[in-house]
Amino acid sequence: MKNLLTLLAFLLSFSSVGLCQQDTMGFASSEIMASKDDVVRSYKADKAFSDASELYKKLGFGAAEKLYMEKEETSFDIEQLDHLANSYRLNHKTEEAEKYYAKLVGVSTNAKYYLRYAQMLQSNNKCEDALRWFTKFKETVGEDIKHWEFQEDCAFDFQSTWHPEVGVKNYKEVNTENIDFGLVPMGTEMILTSNREVQSLSNRKDLWTAGNFTDLFQIKTKEDGLSVKPWRGKMKKKFHDGAAVFATQSEELFFTRNLKATKLSREESNLGVFRSKKENGSWSEPEAMSFNGIDYSCAHPAVRPDGKALIFASNMAGGFGGMDLYMVFKKGKSWSKPVHLGPEINSGGNELFPFWGQDNSLYFSSEGHAGMGGLDIFKIDFEKVNGDFQWTDRKHLGTPINSTMDDFSFFIKPDGKTGYFASDRPGGLGRDDVYTWTSPDGIKFFDVSNIVVRNFETKDPIKDAEIQVECLGFVEGTPTPEADIPEILLESKNLITKEEGEVAMISHPVLNYKFDIDKKDYVPFLREVPGSELLAEEKYFIDLLPWDMLATKIIVRDAVTLEPIQHAIVDVSNLGSLAEVQIDSSIPELLTNPPKMNTDESGSSIFYSHPDLKYHIDVDLDKYMPFDLDLSGSVLLDHDTYYLDLQPWASMATNVVVRNAITLEPLKNIAVDVEMIGPSEGKKVDLNAVPEIMKVPTTLNTSEEASAPFVSHKDLTYQFRINKDFYLDFNKKIDGKDFVAGEKYFINLSPDEITSLTDAGAGKLSKDLEVEAKDPSLAPTPEMLRVVPTISEIKKIKKGVVFQLKEVFYDFDKYVIREDASIDLGKLADLMNEHPSMEVQLESHTDARGKKSYNMELSRNRARSAKDFLVKNGIDASRLKMAHFGESKLTNHCGDGVICDEDLHQMNRRTEVRVLEFDGEYEIKD
Repeated sequence: MKNLLTLLAFLLSFSSVGLCQQDTMGFASSEIMASKDDVVRSYKADKAFSDASELYKKLGFGAAEKLYMEKEETSFDIEQLDHLANSYRLNHKTEEAEKYYAKLVGVSTNAKYYLRYAQMLQSNNKCEDALRWFTKFKETVGEDIKHWEFQEDCAFDFQSTWHPEVGVKNYKEVNTENIDFGLVPMGTEMILTSNREVQSLSNRKDLWTAGNFTDLFQIKTKEDGLSVKPWRGKMKKKFHDGAAVFATQSEELFFTRNLKATKLSREESNLGVFRSKKENGSWSEPEAMSFNGIDYSCAHPAVRPDGKALIFASNMAGGFGGMDLYMVFKKGKSWSKPVHLGPEINSGGNELFPFWGQDNSLYFSSEGHAGMGGLDIFKIDFEKVNGDFQWTDRKHLGTPINSTMDDFSFFIKPDGKTGYFASDRPGGLGRDDVYTWTSPDGIKFFDVSNIVVRNFETKDPIKDAEIQVECLGFVEGTPTPEADIPEILLESKNLITKEEGEVAMISHPVLNYKFDIDKKDYVPFLREVPGSELLAEEKYFIDLLPWDMLATKIIVRDAVTLEPIQHAIVDVSNLGSLAEVQIDSSIPELLTNPPKMNTDESGSSIFYSHPDLKYHIDVDLDKYMPFDLDLSGSVLLDHDTYYLDLQPWASMATNVVVRNAITLEPLKNIAVDVEMIGPSEGKKVDLNAVPEIMKVPTTLNTSEEASAPFVSHKDLTYQFRINKDFYLDFNKKIDGKDFVAGEKYFINLSPDEITSLTDAGAGKLSKDLEVEAKDPSLAPTPEMLRVVPTISEIKKIKKGVVFQLKEVFYDFDKYVIREDASIDLGKLADLMNEHPSMEVQLESHTDARGKKSYNMELSRNRARSAKDFLVKNGIDASRLKMAHFGESKLTNHCGDGVICDEDLHQMNRRTEVRVLEFDGEYEIKD
């Protein structure tokens, strides 16, 4: 229907005919006639029209098209390309028109060609290409363009699901291979506008279409089908008649026809609205309505249901461009002056074929409002707003009623469930066909959310983003019953954004929706959104975070050398959200449950974080002090690169040096057994937080440099033991605070011939005890040699005190406690029972007779006997520790090869008690 309906916003004027007049249904017509047998030949025979350009200027588009095509296409200049492209467009040959507009935009910068090319592309379902040329047209025209709503995206592709309840069918019983449209009821009959072949004495042809002029036809229903006959008599003139509307209450027929030829242009005429009333079964002589004019056209009347108002299309002065809709009111037997219906209805393009529904809604076709292409059918309501009646809430009817082609002359029956419209869509019988539509519950108009997916950082649109939408049901507290929501609104949807990142979605304000978007290079988007939020603004923006924005390069380095550490495992855990920040399920799992990272050969790895989350970073690597750090994602994201510097254990270690206590020469290849005892006195330590290297029992080995690295905790106490042939055993507790990283700690071992006077061990030596083995008379008495007090001699009990159980003796080569030797053990049992916090170590010794290895085992058994005795006397075994030293710690000179009395040897067969734990101090009274 392009030949009859489309506004040529920039088309050259044809003679004295106005720009808008020429696109108004084709009713602005030429009186030049042609035989039915060969239209073109008769024109060529006529000298006045042998040139295609002249024929075109007389609105003979169909005939001019044929003449142009007889020439070589390469010889066409811009004007001839313009005429040919327009001729095809105005006769609805959109593919041919697209071809020649494409040539025009290649040789001309005239904005009118950009517009026409875009329109043809859109009609031919090339939406993305059409958008580019619409944009180019707007950029070229700039502020001069008014009242046009160009399609800004291809979202209308989605509207094929708007009205699945509507069924559309070609009304084949009334259609022909010609032009058929404007079907409306008239009592028990129907009226149709058509240019079909009829028997006529006239050979007149419409040069525009190279076909017949349109006439009104009466359709009656018979038992064997429909009877379609042309309206004769007063309703028939030699040029165009139609379309019409019947006013039921007043039994008046309003219709469009050509006005009489004017003096200014004998061959051409404008359109006017005429009225005829049915009286006594006959129709009165049609009379022109008072608002008609010779300088403009009026067409397509629509009567309000009460018959007191009329809407029509006109290109009279003062409109927005093209054909606008006007309204007049009946005043007695006359009509008011036309009132322009304003920008809610009218645009810079054509508004045509109004129809007034029973619900006071207006239906009309427009090419100036954003639609699917060509003429689209819209609905608008006439409602009272703030005390005044206004046209509000314009809606596009969607598919299947609308298409990318021309859709017009919409009619809805009083029941609201059936009706007619016309279209030149593919698949019809002719150039314009009548279609019926049905909908069991009427046409339902759904709200549309225009969703725009953008890059969060740049706000650039994201094309081809796949959106999965799931309806989650009603918003809490909504009173809307489920039966009132069409099934289509409850279904899941799969959407794909178009060129400008947009896609349209039907929605309902009382429903909740879940959006799931997974786009390469962007953080997955998951969010629940109420329909009311989607519809609150003209566009609903969804901004996707590029993964790059959440990425931080993590580099693990040696804190001393700053060299990268390869293949380090970095364990990251989510500690939750920052204070007062609510985190929902929309955050991707990659951010809430981050995987372990493994650094590459450059020591780096990529970590993705969320600015509102806190993370714990943990690196546990051999040779390095464990690294752990809590920090927020925002801190990470402030850095393109974040360094994790691991402290090597070597830099944290104290060098333990074992020396000969007399010569102070370092001793190589010495095994030093170290055991962590527990927190130092007065210290509280969470052992779970202490690195394993600081608390696990281990053996240090002095290297060729006679030192061994040891990593300690300043608040822990360690037990050091060294057993070295030819040296006295070393067994000492040392607090971690005594070790200084990077410095040396000396352990002095006493040779076998040197005896320690105190439990301080190495470092306090004396040669006073050296005696000649050959002269026993030189040996000191036992009273001189004993340096450890007995249990009866001590005055205070506290942690660290060492005393001897004098009355605990063993027979030679025995470990069973003698009956006379249990006195001091009994005292110890009583003391420990009185003080439950007391924990002790039983240290057993032997004399020097026998092999050292045998004596070591013997002393172990003697320590065991003492422990068993105490357990039998009520002491918990956990409070008792044992140590055995064999002959390594003699109290006198009676070593190997020395002849001593039995009493002196008995002095060495002893048990000493070391107090390991004791709360406070206990003073022993005499």
